[in-house]
Amino acid sequence: MSGQMGIQKNSDDKNVLWRYMDLSKFLDIFVHKQLTFPRTDLFEDNYEGHPDKYVDYVKKAYMDNAFLKTFGDLNGFLTTGQIRNSIRISNLSSYVSCWHINQHESAAMWKLYCSSADSVAIKTTVGKLSKVLNDANPSLIKGEIIYNFEPLNKPKINNIDHLDSLFIKRPSFEHEHEYRIIYHDAECFKKYYEKMICDYENYHGFKANSGDYKEITSELVRNLESGTYCDLETKADLLKQTLDTMKSTAKPVKAINIDPSQFVDDIIVSPTSPDWIVETVQSILDALNYNFEVKKSKLYDLD
Repeated sequence: MSGQMGIQKNSDDKNVLWRYMDLSKFLDIFVHKQLTFPRTDLFEDNYEGHPDKYVDYVKKAYMDNAFLKTFGDLNGFLTTGQIRNSIRISNLSSYVSCWHINQHESAAMWKLYCSSADSVAIKTTVGKLSKVLNDANPSLIKGEIIYNFEPLNKPKINNIDHLDSLFIKRPSFEHEHEYRIIYHDAECFKKYYEKMICDYENYHGFKANSGDYKEITSELVRNLESGTYCDLETKADLLKQTLDTMKSTAKPVKAINIDPSQFVDDIIVSPTSPDWIVETVQSILDALNYNFEVKKSKLYDLD
C-alpha cells in the first residue's frame, strides 16, 4: 500500500501534529504554498538513517533469505555489506519533513525549534496532512519514529526496505515524538545503487576468484559486512566516491506544492512574542487571502 513500509509505527488519523518554526519558514509555506523536505544528511544528528540497527534486524528477522541466517556463509556477509550500502545511498536520495505528535502544545518544542520570539507553530492532524500530501504525491512514506529499536524484540519481516532505517532514532531523541514524512528520489537512488552493485560485484568477485576469501576470519567478516569495495587498480574507496558525488550533486531540498488552507487547523505565535508580531502575521495572511485567525500562545498565562 502506498505510504507504508515495514517497521514504522502507523499513526491514527485523529492524532494531532505540530510544526514549530521561525517566521521565515512559516512564510515559505504560506507564501509559496509548499512544504520543503531537506535531504537527510543535512540534519544535525550524525546517526540519522544510520544502517547498523536495521542491518542487525535484517540479519535476525528476515524470513526468506537463509544465507543471512547461516553464520559463516560468504554470500551472507557480502550481501549484508551490500544492504548496508543500499541504505547509505538511499539516505542521500531521501528528503524528510518532521512533525511533532502531541495532543497539547509543547513548551519544550518552542524552546528547541524556535530561536526567537517571532516564531510560529501550525497545528493539524495526521489525517488532514496525509490527505493533502497524498493528493500531491502518493509515493510519500509516512509514519512515527521508533526510538528504542531493539532487533530481538521485533517480529519477522518478509522484505528488506532500505528506507526503514530512516524510521529509527536513538532514545535520546524520544522527546521529539516525531511523525516523519519521506520524499524518496527513486531515480537518483536507482542510478547510484546500480553503480554500487556493479562496482561491488566486480571488486568482490575478483577478490573471491583470487583466493582472498578462502579463510573466513573475524576480520574478513567485519570487512565484508562493512560494505567496503575499492578500485582494483588505484585502490580508491569507490563507496566514498559515490557518496561524495551524491552529496555534491543531489538537491539539498525538495518541495511539494500544497495549499495550507486544506490542512492547517490553527496558527499560534510564540508565547514570548510581543503582540505586534501576532498582528503582523495576521496582516500578512489576510493580504495573502487566507482565512485564518492568528492566535498568541497562552502557554504561560495564568488562568
